[in-house]
Amino acid sequence: MTASALDNLEPIIAPTSVSVLPFDSSTSVSIWPLAPAWWVVIALTVIVILAGCAYWRVVYKHNQAKREAIILASTLNNEGAEHLQQLNMILKRLAAHYYGADKASCHSQQWCDFIHSACRVTITNEQLTHIYHPKVEHSHYTQVKQLLSQAIKRFNTRGAAHV
Repeated sequence: MTASALDNLEPIIAPTSVSVLPFDSSTSVSIWPLAPAWWVVIALTVIVILAGCAYWRVVYKHNQAKREAIILASTLNNEGAEHLQQLNMILKRLAAHYYGADKASCHSQQWCDFIHSACRVTITNEQLTHIYHPKVEHSHYTQVKQLLSQAIKRFNTRGAAHV
């Protein structure tokens, strides 16, 4: 008979005890080195985190003028028409910064339409004319002050072309 290549193999040794666990606790599989798929997952996670931080930074810088306008509007302590004029000027400065000087130079109904589209606040031309009266009734003053303050807080900076 001819010798087979299988004759050179070592005999199979049966285990001495059968373990209930699917793995033997004395020998464990090491987690290191990581498989290439894990390196891809880690790299993608780091890229997503860095991209999110970069996007947040751009949005934060983009909204800086709006935050400063809100702070400036809240620190005003004048009363009457001067206060309303200052709030309107802050709103016009926001419009000039985010939408350009052509939007900030609008007046009367065009300005009211811009405030409605950019701030989602409905203010009428009659309410805006109270800004320029030397004596403003208290009811008109509080109403226009509330509308202008609300317009500054709700000012839409998204999609502005002049940033």
